[in-house]
Amino acid sequence: MTRIFGDPPGTFGAGIDLALKASAWKDEKDLARYFTEASAYAYGRKLDGRRMLREFTYHVGHTDATWDHTATRRYDILAAGFSAQVQGGFKLAARYLGGRKVRQYQGNSCVTPRLASVKDALRECLENTMLDPVWKEQMMEQGYQGAAEMMHRLQNMFTWQCANDAVDDGVIDQLVQAYVLDPRVQEFMQKENPYAMEEIARRFLELHSRGKWKAEENCLKELQSQ
Repeated sequence: MTRIFGDPPGTFGAGIDLALKASAWKDEKDLARYFTEASAYAYGRKLDGRRMLREFTYHVGHTDATWDHTATRRYDILAAGFSAQVQGGFKLAARYLGGRKVRQYQGNSCVTPRLASVKDALRECLENTMLDPVWKEQMMEQGYQGAAEMMHRLQNMFTWQCANDAVDDGVIDQLVQAYVLDPRVQEFMQKENPYAMEEIARRFLELHSRGKWKAEENCLKELQSQ
């Protein structure tokens, strides 16, 4: 009857974040294994974080849908990467443990309760922030911190794409144009935070090399020439 699982006592994370940031994974099976190993600790009466791998993998292998929820205006699903890790971990583990194709949803009750597919929720989030020229200008006004925020959100987009395949190729093309190939952004990044620009470009190239982004030909050539 165990239903509540999480990390080992005293730890935090879904097991795949560090692997993604360090590029320390060969394929999706590795990510599914990392997630399972990190999340199979049961909580409840007289449990207190007991490792129950068999029970956890049974439940994940019988999962039909996953759902996460946001109830604040302070952050969205690109501002933090934890939702992408958990949703992606469940999706990959369910595929490799039970051969199931999991439906994924994202809820939001900041004003009026809403429910959307993860893909639709992520597209809306990108349109309201990273693909919005006004938002980009606001980040550039913040100097070093704004460049770091751009990098952080693109790292989280990278996580969503690696674990969930949640972003369309054409949208990634637009992000490359906006944050790597735009001359104004290049000048801004070089002045304020060149390491952020290096990280952003590297993540796009990694998406392509791992088959997670089928880039538009000219867009890819320009990216590779940077």
